[in-house]
Amino acid sequence: MENADEIIRMYEGIIQYSGKELKDVREAFDATNLVTNLSREELMGALSRIKELENANKKLREESLKFQSG
Repeated sequence: MENADEIIRMYEGIIQYSGKELKDVREAFDATNLVTNLSREELMGALSRIKELENANKKLREESLKFQSG
């Protein structure tokens, strides 16, 4: 009976989420599963690529600010 109460409480908590929140949670869960199946080399490559993209994004923002300020 205690397990049933726990399941009901969990369900009540879940139904309070909006569809978008549930989609975000599902995407995060899927990404976590994907990451856990990657090798160390693949993870390091992905992290390196993320860092490259962050740096490129930073440079674009800086250039945009320079352009806007004239």
